[in-house]
Amino acid sequence: MLGAARFKSDSGELSLVPWALSLPPDRFSSTMVTLHVAVGIDLALTRGWAFRYSFLEAIQQNPISPQLTPPGQRNLAGFQNLFGFVKTFGRTR
Repeated sequence: MLGAARFKSDSGELSLVPWALSLPPDRFSSTMVTLHVAVGIDLALTRGWAFRYSFLEAIQQNPISPQLTPPGQRNLAGFQNLFGFVKTFGRTR
C-alpha cells in the first residue's frame, strides 16, 4: 500500500557547538511517497483458537540524511507490531 509522509523541522533557538561540522538548515520540510508492507502469521493453538502476529513496515527514502554532515546511510523505516488471539466460528474445511 502506498502512503505519504511529511517531515517538518524548525530549529527555533539553536546553540552552536564548537565540534559541529555543520548544522542543518533552520527550516526543513519534505513530503514523499511511503511504501507500507504487511506480514502476518496465525499459529493454531486449539480448535478454533490461534495466536496472531502481524507486522507492518513503512519504508521510504531519507529526506533528513542530505541535511546532515556527514549524510546518513539508511532509508527511514517505521515498524508496528500486533500480537493477539483469534477465535474462529463455524466449520473450516
